[in-house]
Amino acid sequence: MASNEQFLTANPGGCEKEHVRQQRFDAKDLHMVRGKYYDLSAFVHPGGDLVLRQSVGNDVTVSVASHHFTDAPYRALKKYEVDAKVVTGSISQAQYSFDNDGFFETLKRRVIAQVGLGVCGVRTPPSMKYKVKVASSISAWVLTWVYCSIRPIWWPAMIACCLLRMVMAGIGHESIHGRIPGLWHLFDFILMLPSDHWHFEHCLQHHPECKRLDFDPDETFPACRMNEGTPWERHHVIQVLIESIASLFLGPAMWIDNHLLKGKLVLMSTFVLFATQFAPLVLHPDGFYAGLLVHFAVVMISNLIILHAFHLSHINANNVYTFKEGVDWGEHQLRTTSNWAASWYSITGMLEMQIEHHLFPSLSYELQHQIKPLVKKTAAEFKLPYFEYPSIFHGVAAHCDFMHRLGMGEGKWNEMSTNSRESAKSVACKPTLKS
Repeated sequence: MASNEQFLTANPGGCEKEHVRQQRFDAKDLHMVRGKYYDLSAFVHPGGDLVLRQSVGNDVTVSVASHHFTDAPYRALKKYEVDAKVVTGSISQAQYSFDNDGFFETLKRRVIAQVGLGVCGVRTPPSMKYKVKVASSISAWVLTWVYCSIRPIWWPAMIACCLLRMVMAGIGHESIHGRIPGLWHLFDFILMLPSDHWHFEHCLQHHPECKRLDFDPDETFPACRMNEGTPWERHHVIQVLIESIASLFLGPAMWIDNHLLKGKLVLMSTFVLFATQFAPLVLHPDGFYAGLLVHFAVVMISNLIILHAFHLSHINANNVYTFKEGVDWGEHQLRTTSNWAASWYSITGMLEMQIEHHLFPSLSYELQHQIKPLVKKTAAEFKLPYFEYPSIFHGVAAHCDFMHRLGMGEGKWNEMSTNSRESAKSVACKPTLKS
């Protein structure tokens, strides 16, 4: 918090002037944007105060630049600027560049020209078509889940429910980014990961600092070696199996870690866990083992694919990249992110366009589709890679191959064949945040 301290000053004649009260600020209570300090304690953020509370004491230049398409936020910030001379402590500045003639700012201007300033808001609203898709997907998931829980085994229903559950995770991801009002807790509902906690890790750590080992929480996974920076251990030899088995039990593990051990909404989360994952074990008309089969086919298999869908976009041979201080932020995202081609429906609920999503997280799914050719074209002009797998299955296979080779031990990385890199198409040959 800001504090008032008194300072004695002296005039040339040696007579003391009266005490002058000057406001002082602690850097941990401020935000930094483009190297300047701001006291946003009185600022009313249009998207709510969660993002301000979770990012206080840090440089948020990346978040501001990637979410806004005009200079409106910078004009609004002037009112809250704090002179660095009255700041105690410091904030580590973002290590990326946003040069006006660099890739990211060039692309942003082209996006504005193509889409229009009136559309490129902080969070572009979803279209009616998208809303219908979300509503129908949720309804279909509820109906198929209830059917699978209380009716005899019918594989078409279980397969449909499994696929729809993956879509629910994708919709939950969209909600975390504020694009679907009213579904904020959907991700917690599906995977037992509190949405406010995931917002902190995903939006404020993973997005700005993608694939930086000391900053990005997605670069670590229990008992696995996800990158060259993680020391090799013997059990990493079977880490593909470890990752797969762990993903099968993702829901209960998340519930234990985020609710039971922390004492957070234990009763409510226990009920949700039972209702959305274990109900068939008790309610299935053919008994416990039939219910267990439903749980495995619907919940555990969908968990397996959901986890790999998130991992394949960054944890693969294509996106091995050594961070360079001062790199254009957009270039960093292209080098550390991969897409995969999806059908008109997308079984993961819009997770396939991670490149466009990382560059402009506030754009709606439809606009991400619209600017995709522009991103590819601009990347080619700047001689930057644009990685996209032919399908989610190609991406999962490349991710597993990468994990297997990393698990073979230190020094094995150099022996990786170029096949995994060629499996994706390319258009061209700080301190920890507060929770």
